[in-house]
Amino acid sequence: MTKSQLWFAYGLTIFMLLFGFNFIAYGILQRDYSRALRFTPFDITGFIYITATLLLVRLIMQKTYPKKLPQLIIAFILMIPAFIAFRYLLEETLCPILIGRSNYVETTTVEYYIADNFSYALYYMIFGILLFMLDYNMHNNKKVKLLESQNREAQLQYLQTQFNPHFLFNSLNNIYSLVTEKSDNAGEAVMRLSDMTRYLIYNNSNECLLKDEIIQVDNYINLQKLRFDYELPIIYELSGNYENKPLPTFTLVTFIENAFKHGDFKEKEKPLIISVNAGNNQLHIIVKNKIGTYNKDKTSGVGLDNIRKRLAIIYPAQHHLICSVENNIFTVNLTINYN
Repeated sequence: MTKSQLWFAYGLTIFMLLFGFNFIAYGILQRDYSRALRFTPFDITGFIYITATLLLVRLIMQKTYPKKLPQLIIAFILMIPAFIAFRYLLEETLCPILIGRSNYVETTTVEYYIADNFSYALYYMIFGILLFMLDYNMHNNKKVKLLESQNREAQLQYLQTQFNPHFLFNSLNNIYSLVTEKSDNAGEAVMRLSDMTRYLIYNNSNECLLKDEIIQVDNYINLQKLRFDYELPIIYELSGNYENKPLPTFTLVTFIENAFKHGDFKEKEKPLIISVNAGNNQLHIIVKNKIGTYNKDKTSGVGLDNIRKRLAIIYPAQHHLICSVENNIFTVNLTINYN
């Protein structure tokens, strides 16, 4: 609760304890509105001891709950005689001096007075406990949500920092191959990698728009084409209103990077297939490639595993990521639901 909400809750509770229940009992149920709306000096004393009880319960619970339960129980036990004594001081000692009469009649026995005020003390203490627990649980829930949000951001930042060197390392390996072969394409490869690295460094967000991701996909495919001395069989399909769909940064690039690392593109009949389809509240991505027989990457699966973890954090229960192999064709199938 905010401070204003807290004061409102306490004020409303005090009002209901003083007037609200009497109005319901006498005014609504018995139609005796003169008695229901009657104001006496003892309403002032009632306001004092009710307010004091609620605030004292709050203070005690702030100091003892939940770690010092024995002290809490002792404090509540001591509160009851303190409440009885405080009310006696107000209504049976000070009121006769100030207004000439007390709240209880002279024939009231000590036993009855103690029993009656024992029940009142418990009654007000219970309301004080309920108010404190309401505020305590709301505050704790807010704190838990904040910690979960901070933990989520920390996990995403960790995964992002883990992913960036992985991608850079693989790309540098590809450029190294061009350099050792003294290829004229090495310079262009460095420039394209520079553009992609700049995007990774300056895009601090954990998500990006698909239209920005597709620019990096084009850069990556063109970077990879420089390694091959034959035309790569690639089928690239984009459909639907995909431009402004969000997804974890470098998700699609990672899928295609994985295809180039482990794929075989020598057969035109078995091309690299990239399909992106977007509906109003859904994004569907499919990447297929023939599996190569030679894999020099000993860190296989790091990129896909990283994306899987980031999807689980950003879109829990809103996505399906399936990686499958059939007839030597590796398929990544991702669906994100935004509603």
